[in-house]
Amino acid sequence: MFFSHLPEALSPLFGRIDCTLTDITAPEVTLRILDGEGALLGTKHFVGQSEVSFDIAPYLRSALRCNPTPSTTSLVRSERMVSCSLEAVTEAETLISERLTFIPASVVATDRLLTTLPIERILDPRGVDHLTIRADAPFNIQVAGYIRGEEVITQRFSVSEAGLYDLTINAADFDRVDELALLFGGRMVADYVVRERSPRAVTLAWLSSAGSIEHYTFPRRVSLESEVERIEGYGTEGYETACIALQENLTLDTAPEPKEVIAALSELLFSPCVWQLTAEGYQPRRVVTKRLSYCDCGSLATLRVTVAANKMEERLWSC
Repeated sequence: MFFSHLPEALSPLFGRIDCTLTDITAPEVTLRILDGEGALLGTKHFVGQSEVSFDIAPYLRSALRCNPTPSTTSLVRSERMVSCSLEAVTEAETLISERLTFIPASVVATDRLLTTLPIERILDPRGVDHLTIRADAPFNIQVAGYIRGEEVITQRFSVSEAGLYDLTINAADFDRVDELALLFGGRMVADYVVRERSPRAVTLAWLSSAGSIEHYTFPRRVSLESEVERIEGYGTEGYETACIALQENLTLDTAPEPKEVIAALSELLFSPCVWQLTAEGYQPRRVVTKRLSYCDCGSLATLRVTVAANKMEERLWSC
């Protein structure tokens, strides 16, 4: 008995993840899916088969953790990398697979920097960006700050082993710079223009199809609407209000952007994880928009998105 097919390291988590167990001679075999700490995620039981193929993706998605936090400029191993091992158990033997690792993505990663947005970006002097890095070998990372083209400050990091990493770039750590550059082994892979944003601008973040946490700052708030839901009961004196649930819907417009950028931003509507970056940190948001609404401006376009808090605010009412 052996595993004749297992996914490659750092495979996409979204979609099917097929594995195959071959040369089964026992009448019954139980497959156990374990997380990286050895905790049981799920089991499958097969009877009277010499070879079985199975999809482990639904079990692994329950182990996904996706909670970005603001921080100083830093490099850490990503909590979004999901790992597991498989155990095939019969009365006579137990077979354990190698450790399998997965990226929360729907496409196969080929680049070190995982992103769906352009590498030329704008960052507020107090802004934060999270970048996701896939490493298959050790390499060095630099974040360099410039004033009028002259390098004035650099922070250096090293990736020592394969895996998924989160790099936080906090512009406040690079005082008075007007440009930031991200370099892998001395080669520039992303470039930031540092300039003030409007105080009315709103930054949203989301989990992209590449497995990255993307950020976009919407320069324009279109509207802020409140929806009120009354929970009422009918008593001896007529209708009485027991509770009021309040939800605020925030509608935002992008700046005019190239259509490939708008296509990347539209993933906001399909992402399982969306946040608004506020003074209190990353606040979960629910996308209320049910259809894409574009404004076509020739080679450029804008996108309108409406988001709301994950939970409605409830107010108990008593007289």
